[in-house]
Amino acid sequence: RQTLSSLDEGLMQPSALPESRQAGLRDKFAALTAKAGNTVPYQLEFRQSYLGANAFALPAGIIVMTDGLVDLAKSDDEIMGVLAHELGHTFGLIHCPDPECVMHASTYVEEIDLKSASFCEACTRRVRPAC
Repeated sequence: RQTLSSLDEGLMQPSALPESRQAGLRDKFAALTAKAGNTVPYQLEFRQSYLGANAFALPAGIIVMTDGLVDLAKSDDEIMGVLAHELGHTFGLIHCPDPECVMHASTYVEEIDLKSASFCEACTRRVRPAC
């Protein structure tokens, strides 16, 4: 929470997205986190920023998405793909070299469509190691 407060002091402004749009995306994100089977209380925050279209994970399960990314996305599925990627970072995953893995880095919004919405086998093993 302290990191987000620091960002709000200089880089971020309150979101201009309608509350109903934010709530709808938060509901879909909650379903995504439940499907991931993790019990961490994740929090999805929306902000405006001159940084443009972006999303990032912060400590304590906070994921920040900029209005610019929501505006650029072609669909909510695309947004959920970005959030799945950020969720992977909260699991300790880094960017994956597999271009189809959700953890592959996306420099451009258009690259999001090239990835699947799931982890590759290697990332899955890192998240759920064999017992």
